[in-house]
Amino acid sequence: MISATRWVYFAYAALLIVGGIAGYVEKKSVISLVAGVACGGLTLAAALLLASRPRPALVMGIVAALLVGGSMGARFAKNPKLFPGGVTLAASVVSLLVSVAAFVTTQAGGTVIAAGTRGE
Repeated sequence: MISATRWVYFAYAALLIVGGIAGYVEKKSVISLVAGVACGGLTLAAALLLASRPRPALVMGIVAALLVGGSMGARFAKNPKLFPGGVTLAASVVSLLVSVAAFVTTQAGGTVIAAGTRGE
């Protein structure tokens, strides 16, 4: 699960960084640049940290996905354009779901135990 999460984080970080730069180039939006590079950098750091410190890395990934998803969710609600709002919101949801699944897996000691079973 951690390996798949790492790839999701790399892709998500690239989307955020490139999107932030594109927002600056197209609209001269300093906020897009700062937010994209900051959240993309946080996600990239999480991807690099996953192998050695998975739980803190997953928390970092969850925080980045919540920040970006919340911001882009509000933007998408006001103006339902596919890009950048819809694509970034969808990527944030995917990153969040993968992060939470990986976190639950690491909390359970590497195995997810189904509800109602004793894990034997």
